[in-house]
Amino acid sequence: MQISDAFLKEHPLTAPSPSPLAVLEAADIPPEQDPAAPVPAIGRMPGAAMPIGRKVAFAFGLTALAIALFIFLAIDRQIATVEQAALLEARHVGYGIATTAQEIGLDNPERLQQFVALLNQSGKRDVVIVDSRKIGIADANPEERGLAFDGDSNGEVAHTLADGRPRTFVELNKLHPEGIRQVVVPIHQTRGSRDAVVGAVVLEYTPIRDELMAVARGHLKVIGAGGAALIAFIFFVGWGISRQVTGPLQALKDAVLRVKSLDYAAAHVNVTSDDEIGVLGRTFNEMARTLGTKSAALHAYKNQLEQRIADRTAELRVANAALQAEIEERKLSAQRNEYLAYYDSLTDLPNRAMFSRLLRAGIDTALVQDTQLALLFVDLDRFKNINDTLGHATGDQLLQEMAHRLKACLRADDAVARLGGDEFVVMLQHIAQPAEVEAVARKILAAASKPFGALGQEFHVTASVGVSLYPRDGSDERSLMKNADIAMYHAKDEGKNNFQLYSAQLDNHTFERLTMESALRQAMARQEFELFYQPKIDVAGGRMSGMEALLRWRHPEFGLIPPAKFIPLAEETGLILPIGKWVLRTACAQNVKWNIGAPRPLCIAVNLSARQFGEEGLLGDVVAALQETGMDPSLLELEITESMLMRDIDKAIGVLTALKNMGVRIAMDDFGTGYSSLSNLKKFPLDTIKVDRSFVRDLPGCFEDRGIAEAIFAMGRALSLTVVAEGVETEAQADFLRLHACDKFQGYLFSHPLSSGEFGELLGKQMQDEAA
Repeated sequence: MQISDAFLKEHPLTAPSPSPLAVLEAADIPPEQDPAAPVPAIGRMPGAAMPIGRKVAFAFGLTALAIALFIFLAIDRQIATVEQAALLEARHVGYGIATTAQEIGLDNPERLQQFVALLNQSGKRDVVIVDSRKIGIADANPEERGLAFDGDSNGEVAHTLADGRPRTFVELNKLHPEGIRQVVVPIHQTRGSRDAVVGAVVLEYTPIRDELMAVARGHLKVIGAGGAALIAFIFFVGWGISRQVTGPLQALKDAVLRVKSLDYAAAHVNVTSDDEIGVLGRTFNEMARTLGTKSAALHAYKNQLEQRIADRTAELRVANAALQAEIEERKLSAQRNEYLAYYDSLTDLPNRAMFSRLLRAGIDTALVQDTQLALLFVDLDRFKNINDTLGHATGDQLLQEMAHRLKACLRADDAVARLGGDEFVVMLQHIAQPAEVEAVARKILAAASKPFGALGQEFHVTASVGVSLYPRDGSDERSLMKNADIAMYHAKDEGKNNFQLYSAQLDNHTFERLTMESALRQAMARQEFELFYQPKIDVAGGRMSGMEALLRWRHPEFGLIPPAKFIPLAEETGLILPIGKWVLRTACAQNVKWNIGAPRPLCIAVNLSARQFGEEGLLGDVVAALQETGMDPSLLELEITESMLMRDIDKAIGVLTALKNMGVRIAMDDFGTGYSSLSNLKKFPLDTIKVDRSFVRDLPGCFEDRGIAEAIFAMGRALSLTVVAEGVETEAQADFLRLHACDKFQGYLFSHPLSSGEFGELLGKQMQDEAA
């Protein structure tokens, strides 16, 4: 049964689109840079720097890829052709069945059923004939006659009944979940006419497609096998050609490199062929021999020429150096003077003079734009400890690092300057509300507290920040600077590592600080200082072996003021020096009185402040106190801290040695909290180490503190030092210390610090107990 050309024009068939192919994109390889021609050559081929062997392999690979692509397209096109042929055949058969159905008539369902059954029996054709309502008139499956056809999920049969155009679809049902291919063609009312559609033929053409595909599959296998063999042959031939080409070229390349390194004797190529590469190899060998012959003469001439040039250059250099040095010196001097006038040479930040200009300009801008401006005073906490302990070089390094961190916290239109020492100042412009300033202050505190590495160790510093706002806290440079400075000192009084906004109350706090400083200056003249004494208990006998003198200030208005309140102020103002002399002389005099009639000598310990220990007159003060009181030097023990010793080790050793020569005992207080190592500890002429109360507090429960305490005891025994434990408050702590051979105890378990009268009573009671 043939389909006419007129029918094909009237019912055009669209061939299925070919499968999409992956698009191959070749990446451009940048050309090798030639020092003599820095601009890349125009039109240079991609891969120009690729080795020749790889290029050959790449060319054959591209050829094989092109063949593989062609085979893939051919197979894909063959499959598409089979699909189209199956569809054309199905529609051809469908129209033939439709023509027969027209002749039989849709009003004769029994004959139509016989016809459909015959088709299914003879040709294995699954055919359904439906009327204009999609009701099955005849069906290869007789059980479905009289039922509405519902296999077309998108209503293809209904569309064909409506417009008379053939369609294809895939029917999914319980018997065929994978789907069966169906074609539907219209049945017109009379043969050969294009009048009303009275029904349709639904024909399964899956068997037709499978038959055609089975025939085509054999051809496709032959094409695929032939293509694979051709590709394998291309790869084999390409590999062989690549080996033949790249071997001699590699040898020639190695020889050229030897020529480049002036190794002419080894620059020889073994020529094994008479082709172009062989000619190139022989030519290269001749060139290498010629170059080797001329190299020695050229080298000698070069040496002579270089010597003449060097001599002449030296003469010119001497003449030019003086002139150039003078020019550069004048230029640098001018630049240096200008730079030093406005910038800090250590941190490269603006100095006080430049910041003053910036602040005045910022105030003018804020006034014109009606905005706020913030001024932040930043002062590093405990910077002096690091500077004195690790040296000024490390301190300078810390200041430079802090400058970088502060700049990283600010915006482009903000400013930071170094006023001097460890003081920095920050100006924030265009402030809408104080919360913005607080956020920046927190960033500065976080940045400052990050670890700082120096000398192979990590150190931590913090900052105290004071903030004043324009125009709330001042309308000019002077008032803003003063109020920010007041706020910064308040931040330090609040424990450091925080920021404070200026307020009127801070002025009152500053007044209180000045009042205390004034009272402290008068305390000596008014005899408001007194010493308290805390006993030291000998572990072996459980008896009092000495005491530590502790300074107290009994203010007529504020009562007894502890050292933590006034000692830092005394250190800062320098009043600690006359106070320290008084403490030393008073403690020695009191100890002489208590030792009169005592059954055994009592040793008294006196703390030295950092400023005292650094004073040149310390040795004279000690000698004067001993001579005035008549005290035995061996009964005086001076306590110093690790940090005081580590500021200047050589100087500290000299001072301690001089004190030892007097007969005075030396104790290291708060041992374990400073920076000293065992190697440094051996250098100091010590008698005693005192275990800091922070390591005793959690004994014996804390595993880490037990380990530290045991290590300190072992160190003390190894160095023949007396070990004293501070802050002993419980029997469990005392038992642990006894068990580990601690020499002496000191703490509230035995006695609080006592006034001289109370201590005298305690001492008398002990003497009576011993006498009894």
